[in-house]
Amino acid sequence: MISVNFNVHRKLKFFIFIIIILILSTTVVMASILKSGLQSDAYTVLKKGSSINKINVKGQIESDNTAEVYTTSSNIIKEIKVKIGDEVKSGDILALLDTKDLQKEIEQMEASLKTTQATNKSKLDNAQKAYDNAEKLSREGENSQIAAAEGAVNAAKLDLDDKKNTYEDNKVLFQCGAISEQDLNKSEISFKNAQDTYSESSVALNNIKDKVNLDLNTAKSNYEQAKFLYEDKSQQIAIERKKQQFSDCTVLAPADGIISSVNGVEGNPASGSLLQIQSTDNIVAIMEVKEADIDKVKNGQKVKVKTDSTGDKIIQGEIIKIEDIAKEEDNDMLKLKDDSNDEEAKFEVKIKIKDLNHKLKIGMKATADIILEEKNNVYKVPYESIFKDKNDNNCIYIAEKKNKGYLIKHVSVAKGTESDSYVEVTGKHIKDGVIVLNNPLDHEVGETIKIK
Repeated sequence: MISVNFNVHRKLKFFIFIIIILILSTTVVMASILKSGLQSDAYTVLKKGSSINKINVKGQIESDNTAEVYTTSSNIIKEIKVKIGDEVKSGDILALLDTKDLQKEIEQMEASLKTTQATNKSKLDNAQKAYDNAEKLSREGENSQIAAAEGAVNAAKLDLDDKKNTYEDNKVLFQCGAISEQDLNKSEISFKNAQDTYSESSVALNNIKDKVNLDLNTAKSNYEQAKFLYEDKSQQIAIERKKQQFSDCTVLAPADGIISSVNGVEGNPASGSLLQIQSTDNIVAIMEVKEADIDKVKNGQKVKVKTDSTGDKIIQGEIIKIEDIAKEEDNDMLKLKDDSNDEEAKFEVKIKIKDLNHKLKIGMKATADIILEEKNNVYKVPYESIFKDKNDNNCIYIAEKKNKGYLIKHVSVAKGTESDSYVEVTGKHIKDGVIVLNNPLDHEVGETIKIK
């Protein structure tokens, strides 16, 4: 029991000794600092400048104009002439599809069209002649059958008039007793026969005229049908469509740009998007902003973009679009159920590059400062120089010149714009030349220090 207490006592003495050594070392160091004076990184001399509140984000350079290259043909892909990263110009050949079957179809269709056109031309010529003849026969005085029939009608009409007059005269004579009833009956029969002849000749004339009109209408209909078939372009249109399919088998670049993806595979049928081209004429930066910062970001805010290839050169930009939905991988519900994968969501922000001589390339990794707020002619101090006093006021320590040293004083300040490392401050004692201590916890009010 005595041995145990003795060991504890020895350990306690050792710890006390270590603490004393540390205190003495700190005192010696502080004394050395006070004697030599504070280094320049231990204080800030106030002067007016700019205060920028910004968010630093990462992303990459992309095109704001992406063209998907499709073809209407489902033919086999014979050759793809480009690869990812190739720069192409509008009209450059990107891929070739197999055209052997198409070429045969076009040749067969053109031969069929030639035969059909010759046949239809012959039919049209014959129909034209028949129509012209029928039209001629329908004109007055041109049809001999009509002329003969009209002559027969006229003769029958004269005979009818004569037989009618004779019959009327004989009726008077019979009443006077000048002729017999038999003679009267004969004249009546002759009159009725003349009526029948006239009626029959009139019907015959109308039948001939009807037939001429029917022949004319039939000839006209046949001509119009033959003309329609001759002028029909459906076969020609079908050939043109086949030729367009043939042309589509040579896949051309629709615009200048960089090949960003190749989906088609040689030997497989062409379907969907074969390739993707990103235009180099309209470059944007796509940046990822954390959900904690997304509410601070607004359209129109200035952005300063940098890449490894452009070094320290700042490329000016402007926010033009903020996605309303987080990136897809951040919305995976399976991940959200697993706490180990529950990472902060990120939102894509599109930045228009305003510097026309940017020399940026699609796919470059980039960083950017989104300027949330910027003020000029303000004072700013390091974050760590501000602390709270017992009344919860924001305060700083300043060093005022006194004799050969500097006297530490406590002053209240109001905070303004904040950036990653600095805070804008205002207050009664804030002016040019004031010395602010960066590490106030290392000092006490009323302490006199030296400054290098």
